[in-house]
Amino acid sequence: MSGRDLHLVVAVSLSYVVGVGLNSVGGSITASAFVVLAVLLGAILPDIIEPAIHWTHRGSFHSWLAFKYVGVILVISFILMFFTGISWIFFGVLAYGSHLALDSTTKVGLPKK
Repeated sequence: MSGRDLHLVVAVSLSYVVGVGLNSVGGSITASAFVVLAVLLGAILPDIIEPAIHWTHRGSFHSWLAFKYVGVILVISFILMFFTGISWIFFGVLAYGSHLALDSTTKVGLPKK
């Protein structure tokens, strides 16, 4: 399994579990399609922004600082989800965070930037 596949599998699985737990996976087909698209995009977005050309490719979007910002945005989008009903932002950010969490466990880890 490639790194991209692992990021996708973990992001989709995590989003499903969180979605079932929040009971927010249901809704219209359009809303569900946006959630799926946001999860798939969020899971690979760090590698789209900073392609893995070299093993030291990790910069600002693969850093601990980015991970902290993702946490803040995740909390804000979680709160807004209950007031607006828009859940795709929350799940896209959750997927991005899962990407960074997985990358933090590698030998290279995440830069402190």
